[in-house]
This record gives sequence, structure tokens and C-alpha cells, in this order.
Amino acid sequence: MRIVTAQELGSWLAGGKVLEEDARGPKVVALKNGLFLKIFHNRRHPLLARLFPFAERFTRNTERLRDLGIPSPEVVENFWITKEKGLSGCIYRPLPGTSLEIIYRDSPEDFFHLSPDSPNSSGNYTIKEFTSAHYILEISYSLPTEN
Repeated sequence: MRIVTAQELGSWLAGGKVLEEDARGPKVVALKNGLFLKIFHNRRHPLLARLFPFAERFTRNTERLRDLGIPSPEVVENFWITKEKGLSGCIYRPLPGTSLEIIYRDSPEDFFHLSPDSPNSSGNYTIKEFTSAHYILEISYSLPTEN
């Protein structure tokens, strides 16, 4: 993975729209070109984060989901922001559509009627709990079986 320059990171942050952040700073930024910047702040020892970067783990997980037929973002690039601290990031193409958080914020009553519980639906979505900071979404998919 390459190390991004401070100027490149600064340009992304200055020109993008922060979609998600915490006390450590931005986590997800929508870039002008339609791609998203995701920053993985280290939550463990820097040595472990350097050996197993969160950005690469994110990429592997998106690929696994895609292999199962579940739509997932397409990662364009993984990189280091600060390798010594284990701070990694990635640029990815987001899925089309509106996020659950935006749907809930704009229309909470519509949020709980996203997909009816129906034996005929290919995916069964049940909202168990939602707060502005945390949600649990239970999803079951009908995956094709191998013959």
C-alpha cells in the first residue's frame, strides 16, 4: 500500500463533504468525483494495525460479500495515512441509493416500512432497534445452493 501525501489527504478533506466523523476526526468523506474516502482510525496496537490494516480487511469483506451475491462497495485503492500509527484508508465507489441513516433522519415513519416481512420476498429485513447513533438491522438472504 502506498502512503498518501499530506497534500493529497488535505485536498480530499478540503474538497469533500464529511459524512461521518468521531472525536478522532473524519471517518467517511464524499469526494467531488463521486467516490468515498474512508479513514480507519486505529483501535488496537499500531504493530497489529500495520500487519493487518483495517483498509485491507474492509476490502476483503466487500469481496466476500460480492462473492455471496450481496451488493457491496467497490474499493478502488487502499493506502496508508500514517503507517507508523497504523492509520489506513481507502477510496471506494459507494452503492447506489440512499443510506438507512438518511432515510431515518428524513422520514422515520418510512424507515420502518422499508421491506415487508413476507415469505415471498428474496430478503427479509427486520428493524429491531434504531437510534441516531446505532442501529441493528437483521438481514437474511436466500442464497443459491450448489448442486
